[in-house]
Amino acid sequence: MLTLPSHKELKTAVEWIIHSPNLLVLDATWNFPNDFSDGIVSEVLDSELKQISEWLATSKVRLGRLFERLVLAAFEAHSEYEVLERSIDIFEGKRQLTELDFIIRKPDGGILHLEVSVKFYLYI
Repeated sequence: MLTLPSHKELKTAVEWIIHSPNLLVLDATWNFPNDFSDGIVSEVLDSELKQISEWLATSKVRLGRLFERLVLAAFEAHSEYEVLERSIDIFEGKRQLTELDFIIRKPDGGILHLEVSVKFYLYI
């Protein structure tokens, strides 16, 4: 049986998200700045992680959705970034074309469209 991650494990996952390198590096790739953690307000992050814990306790959650919620927690807890929109569905008529994960205002006022994903590989 799977157990729910502890608060400490969720916090460790957020740190991993912030500090792990991109899988694909292009000229236009955005990555968390080295000092991103400095702007995180601990109390806000703790509150965000508590909400995630409650959500996990009452829902069947896919890994990708959990990853998105952890990324959201990092940005919501940061004092200089603002999440403007998230999970924006784009339709053509009744057909969904795509979903935009995050639209974020950066500290310099610029706008960042961020698509996030995580892959889990099991080596047997």
